[in-house]
Amino acid sequence: EEVAGRDSGRLLVDSSYIKMEGRRSCRAVGMAVLLVGVAVYVVEGSTIMPDVQHAFFDDRELKGSATHYRIFENRINHFDPTDSRTYKQRYILNNTYGDGNNGSPVFIFLSGEATMEFFGFQEVQAKNAADKFGALYINLEHRYYGLSLPFSTFSTDNMKYLSSEQALADAANFIQTFNRTLENPGPWVVFGCSYSGALSAWFRLKYPHLVVASVAPSGPVLAQLNYTSYLGLFQEVAPAECVDVTRVAVKEIAGLIRTDQGRQKLEKDFNMCQPLAEEDDYYFLWSISLTLGGSNQMDNPPEWPLNQSCSVMTQSPDFVSNWGQLFSQTSCNNFSEEHFINFLRDESPGMGRSWVWQKCTEFGFF
Repeated sequence: EEVAGRDSGRLLVDSSYIKMEGRRSCRAVGMAVLLVGVAVYVVEGSTIMPDVQHAFFDDRELKGSATHYRIFENRINHFDPTDSRTYKQRYILNNTYGDGNNGSPVFIFLSGEATMEFFGFQEVQAKNAADKFGALYINLEHRYYGLSLPFSTFSTDNMKYLSSEQALADAANFIQTFNRTLENPGPWVVFGCSYSGALSAWFRLKYPHLVVASVAPSGPVLAQLNYTSYLGLFQEVAPAECVDVTRVAVKEIAGLIRTDQGRQKLEKDFNMCQPLAEEDDYYFLWSISLTLGGSNQMDNPPEWPLNQSCSVMTQSPDFVSNWGQLFSQTSCNNFSEEHFINFLRDESPGMGRSWVWQKCTEFGFF
């Protein structure tokens, strides 16, 4: 109530939900995927609740920088008051632009379905805003991704605490607790992009007393079973020639997969580890669609994967063979249904199982 009651006029951001159309709107000019190796150093006896102490990641490599890796002790289950278990949730604190004290704003980016270092290319807009408004900047890692792992194994029983609702409650608990470390904390603005953009929008709706605004480009806020927008964007942004040859290749593959001779060509062109059985068709078609159709999703310099993919697709008149060149031609490619199922059954912590769980239990997006 305190945050909601303050005058937010000094923060020149409209307090309504902001949504930018088009997935590419959340991209920055450059893709800064930070591959940071960090060692955990936990302060002896430290705890966040109720003493509001912090346990830090070892940030010696960042000495002299205003960016710090830290850990917040968050609850595993926010909706059972008898469950006192906690897990270590990572966040990055950047006080380059402001410190959050004496009424200055705090901008928090909610990371999504990957380790938080992955989202550097989506954070550029948020960091530019933090610079403009003199805000303390925070990136909060999503539970069950990166190193913010409530459990060491992702068994079905352990996965039941992975939901957008729990993730939003994580952020709410974090903000409320973090405010107690600040002197006269200022207003908070929540940022995100893509899935985390949806989180940002939902957070503003569910916890309006904690944030004054949400910036949520490309946030898929509506659950959809048949989600065509992700791959459908390819035909809108790829060069016209690339779209045309892809249409031709799709028709050719649809014909080839119906005959033994055609399947043999597919096995050769896509360098398959084993013959393409009928039960493998779905995983094969899904995999090749995702590889080409998703190339525009990370189309940032210097790699420009969409341009590279389209260059390969148009390099010869054999468009199906060209498509196969997007896959490894040295080690074979496994498109078997068994391989697909074993991947989903792998209980090792990792991005794949977590996101599939969220799609199956909440969002669809198939």
